[in-house]
Amino acid sequence: MTSGHKTDYENSIAGTGLWWLRALLRLVMTLVMFCVIAIALAIIHGKYALAPGTGIEHMQGLIGYALDRTTHQEFARTLAAGLYWLCFKWNGIHDAAIEYARGRPAWTLMSDLIRRTLIIPFNESLMIAMLSVKLFGIRMAGLLQALPLFGLACVLAAIDGLSERHIRRCGLGRESAAIYHRAKYYAFRLLPPLAGFVYLVLPYPMEPAIVFTPVALVTGVLLRTQMKYYKKYM
Repeated sequence: MTSGHKTDYENSIAGTGLWWLRALLRLVMTLVMFCVIAIALAIIHGKYALAPGTGIEHMQGLIGYALDRTTHQEFARTLAAGLYWLCFKWNGIHDAAIEYARGRPAWTLMSDLIRRTLIIPFNESLMIAMLSVKLFGIRMAGLLQALPLFGLACVLAAIDGLSERHIRRCGLGRESAAIYHRAKYYAFRLLPPLAGFVYLVLPYPMEPAIVFTPVALVTGVLLRTQMKYYKKYM
């Protein structure tokens, strides 16, 4: 192990300039995990928290609600369609479900296998899962549209925090590495990821402005605190 609790492999990746690839893979894996959790919660919620047979209608209502609250509906639809294709279209599940709903016989061995193993025994749960993927894509579009708000809050907070840092250093003010590291942890590793997780996975109506505006403000305050107690020379 090397300094900073990083492995030799991690340091070699950073040294070769491939850190961005590692970060991208982590992001993709995190989004895949969030999507799986969203599907599981939607199925559990539809099966145990709603009246029998109303889960599909509930998910359709959530999709309409989420679309109405996006500023760029076409972008949200495109992203949702792309994610839906990755999960259900390329493998034939979507087509098999459509043919089964129309009462048509299976036209291939794969379609018949999908029908017997997924559609017939888990029809409602499968429909809820398919709709939850669309909802996840729409909400992910809403999350991306909220990034400029976080960017603006972070830029203003960083500028104000560095100004406070200069005043503190000129006045021989108190330095605190503990405050710096705690603010850094809450601002980047806890609060925004937790808010994004809640917004993406919960099968309930959620207003993006109510979720992201307070989080952006608190993140800005934490980043300002972090910059104020930044100890290294610049």
